[in-house]
Amino acid sequence: MLSHGNTKSQMSRMQDDLDRLRQQLAVYSERLGESASEAGRHGLAGLRDAYDRAQVNARVYGDTARRQAEEATGKAREQVKAHPLSTVAGAFAVGVILGALLGRR
Repeated sequence: MLSHGNTKSQMSRMQDDLDRLRQQLAVYSERLGESASEAGRHGLAGLRDAYDRAQVNARVYGDTARRQAEEATGKAREQVKAHPLSTVAGAFAVGVILGALLGRR
């Protein structure tokens, strides 16, 4: 059987253990919060980098597409100037076909 003094010392040790556990929990909580903040900063920086790269790529691809469209337009103009009758005949044929297809509705 436990004596009254022995019970008090056990309670005191248990209280000390609980205090140490609370302190450790506070330290771990703080470290976890710092880690989460750091991960958030890294994640945000990564998103900013990806956004910046996407903007650069969009400009590059847009410039390339614009240049290709200008080249195709120039080639089309050259073809029309070189072969005006066949261009008109081709446009007429396409118009007749589209008219027939759309008129069937």
